[in-house]
Formats: sequence, C-alpha cells, structure tokens
Amino acid sequence: MTGTANELDLAVQLMPPRISDDAGVPLSVHHLEFIGRTAQDLADWRARRSPLGMSPAVYREFCETLFQAASLDGLSAIDVRLKGSAAVIYSGRHKQLPTTWTELVAEFSRVRGRPPTSTEEDDLRQRYDKLWSLQSWPRRRPYNSMYKLNLDTHPSDYDIQVSSDDIENRCKAILSMGLLPPRPLNHPQYGFLDDKLVALAAPQIAHWANSWTRKVNRTVAVKAFGGAGPQNQTSTIGELSAHFRAQDWILKPPVQGVD
Repeated sequence: MTGTANELDLAVQLMPPRISDDAGVPLSVHHLEFIGRTAQDLADWRARRSPLGMSPAVYREFCETLFQAASLDGLSAIDVRLKGSAAVIYSGRHKQLPTTWTELVAEFSRVRGRPPTSTEEDDLRQRYDKLWSLQSWPRRRPYNSMYKLNLDTHPSDYDIQVSSDDIENRCKAILSMGLLPPRPLNHPQYGFLDDKLVALAAPQIAHWANSWTRKVNRTVAVKAFGGAGPQNQTSTIGELSAHFRAQDWILKPPVQGVD
C-alpha cells in the first residue's frame, strides 16, 4: 500500500457511505487535500462533532456562547441550524465550480471588478493546474474551494439559521413603533426577517455573530425566521428553499461533562 499516512486516513474516511455532490461526482483525497481538510476533519464532520473549519472544542464553545447570547436576549425558545457548505461540504447547484481557464478568469474578474494582473494570472494558473492536474473536480463548489482558488476574497462562511417566535414578534413591534425607516418585515424572496430589525430584536445574538466572525476569521451570518421556521418554497426557488429538512445540522447547547 502506498501514499502518505494522511492520504490513507482520508481514504478510510471516504469509504461508504460515499460523499458526492448532487451531480454524483464523489469526494476524493485530492479534493480534500486541495481545500486543506484532514481525515480527522472529515471524521468529526461525519459524527457531527464539528462542521468543516472548526475543531470540536471550538465548535463546542461556538454553540455554548450562542445559546448564552440567546438567553441574554430573553428568548424562550429557539431553533438553530447550520446551513451551507460547512454543514454539507458542497454549495448548491446555483454555485457551480469553474471548470475551464476561461471560467476561472471570468469569475476572478467578476469578484474583483477587473481582470487579473500578470502576476495574479500566474498565481491563478498554478492553482488551476494543481486543482485539475490529477482528476476531475466536482461540479458543485466544495467548502472553501473558491477561496483556495483565490477567486473569493474571504473563506467560506458559517450560515446560521435561527427560528424564534420571540424574535419575529419583537421585529413586528419595532417595525410598528417606527424605530427604523419603513421596510418589509421579511425578505420578499427568501422570507427571512429583516437583518436590521433582527439586530435590534436580538442584540446579543448579533454581537455573538460579530465576535465569532473576528474569532474564526470568516463571516458568521445569522438569518432569522419565525418559530415555525422558513416556509417550504421549493416550488418557487428550488433548492434555495431554507425550510426544515430531516438531514439539517441542528445546533444544541453543549451538555456539561460530555465532549
């Protein structure tokens, strides 16, 4: 048997049940090494000890401080779920991975608002060659892949979905009191509560998100809904519908004395 210890460990973690994107392209050792993940990272992700990008100890603190913030905000009941590639490895089909040099340069230009310089183009070429030299890449974007390609300027973020009747009722009250300029209560397409209303309704959770954004050096974005959670909008926005699913990654307060 050949390969480094980490490669062999990764191969073990990639044994059935197989991990693949929705196009059926299986996750491989090469994919994981390119995005900087280890066998232990994948094992912790499979067991839901921690999402991608966090150690179990950091994730435990992440959850603990979140629910402390919710308590300080006086929220009586709260449902919290992690969305996005940190939870499921891949972004949705609306975010395809560039597969050609032309697509790569076009995406760089779109994000930066300008074409790459000659130095940036050389760096981009090296990253592209490293990505595609060994085997095919998934059609969907794996966690952190756009950052590793130097296409995104920031690492993949943590999308936190909070559902709470208390937050929704407070947002309605703030809106009715005219504390902010007139605005819709909910986003017209995706249904989440207005971010500025939520920041006033749950200031400790807003502070928690900002604090953790600095701590993990990647955006922690909170979107809030009423206690029943997002409506099922599959018929109108497809997989972008944020409604509750059986496979959702649910955050819970850590149990003291249990790792």
